[in-house]
Amino acid sequence: MAKKGIKKVKRFFIFLSFSLCLVFVVAIFEIARFFVDLFFGIPPVFSVDIDIFTNICFRIFYLMFGIILFSQKLVRKIGAERLLTKYTVKVDYNLSIEEAVKAGKYDCVATMKDDEVSSSNFPALPGEEGQKNLKFVLVHFGLVMNSDNVIVEMDKLGYRPATMREGLAFGVEHSDLQRQFPIVALGQWADLGGIRHVLFLIGNNSGRILVLFRLDSNWFEFCRFLFVRK
Repeated sequence: MAKKGIKKVKRFFIFLSFSLCLVFVVAIFEIARFFVDLFFGIPPVFSVDIDIFTNICFRIFYLMFGIILFSQKLVRKIGAERLLTKYTVKVDYNLSIEEAVKAGKYDCVATMKDDEVSSSNFPALPGEEGQKNLKFVLVHFGLVMNSDNVIVEMDKLGYRPATMREGLAFGVEHSDLQRQFPIVALGQWADLGGIRHVLFLIGNNSGRILVLFRLDSNWFEFCRFLFVRK
């Protein structure tokens, strides 16, 4: 049902875009017709006050532009609110990154260097101590989005991005999910060669892979983002 809702809004957005283009075409035609009449004396088929017509065109343009912007936000809101999958996971912050990776039993840790997924690159953040039961959500926007937009949209709903330790704990508890779709944890990054990298869990029926991927990426529409209730 949620996916159908998104498709309907997208179709509505396409319709508005087409309508806006049509308004521009009509406006250009009428303005051209006015100047033809002005310079060549060819009488118009019907008489329209050009000032009134131009004013109406601009009003329609601003109205359509506002509706289109609202539609974009609506698509994201539907993706964020209606496609949340909730989980409760116990996170042991006492584990080092190396121990958490080992507990995940990944078939492959795909990094440029062996020590990139380490506690030195992903130190414990303030408040990450002991063991806690956290309320996670996986959100699927169904859109190509960058990391900043994802974080902003989820912040409005009261969620923060999962950190490295939280993402690894989630990967242990729900190990098969990454076989179905990529999972991204945007809450903590490591500076590797001047480029920020975050946890990216992918896989298929053949295996599960842990990857560090660029934070400044444009994430594909099939990605899921891991967030924690504030």
